[in-house]
Amino acid sequence: MSGGSALKFQRPAGGGGGLSASIGAGQSASGKGGSHIFSLNTCTAAGGTAPYTYAWSETDDANGAWTPATATTAAITPAVSGVSPGFDSFATFKCTVTDNVGAVAVSNLAGYDYTCTDTGGGYH
Repeated sequence: MSGGSALKFQRPAGGGGGLSASIGAGQSASGKGGSHIFSLNTCTAAGGTAPYTYAWSETDDANGAWTPATATTAAITPAVSGVSPGFDSFATFKCTVTDNVGAVAVSNLAGYDYTCTDTGGGYH
């Protein structure tokens, strides 16, 4: 292109870079009944260009049913059910954040552990 102007990249307002994501620490619990609802865990996004979208994912040991398996909100309330008496169930959650210009950051993992203390005879 003779006589044309050079194309330049312009960073979006707000920076568009340095996006990070973090979530709170996991939790442990035990009890009777084979199920438990844990405390709220929030994904915090920093940097990048707001607004942000959130995508939570969960991996577990299949010794119980963990929820939510996926979520698109900034905060979740992990829960487990169906843990057999005398058994333990473990899951990890993470959050992937995408900013308004497509930058992506993945949070740390938060581990959750629940032990069903029933010794048999069904749930109480």
